[in-house]
Amino acid sequence: MPLSDKEAPSARVTATELSMAKQLVQQMSGKFLPSHFKDTYRSDLRRRVQEKIRKKETHALDVEPPAERPKADVIDLMAALKASLGKNKARSRSQWKHGRKRA
Repeated sequence: MPLSDKEAPSARVTATELSMAKQLVQQMSGKFLPSHFKDTYRSDLRRRVQEKIRKKETHALDVEPPAERPKADVIDLMAALKASLGKNKARSRSQWKHGRKRA
């Protein structure tokens, strides 16, 4: 939830601090060149795995195969709807025959 202007804390910044901040941003700004960056995650991970193998710091995983999922009971919705409508028709007919009104 955003603060209103009355609730926001005030911060005092000196002219020297503002000047230093502007200078820092200016020095750090530049054109972004993706070629200057390299993703080393995969090679680092491979190196660490190979090192563990070399030091024999590996262990076998006890992985159990997943149990077979139980089969679901599939209901024919159209048949259930028709049966429900048939029951309601029969009930409403019997109520009218006996002189009762439906609520």
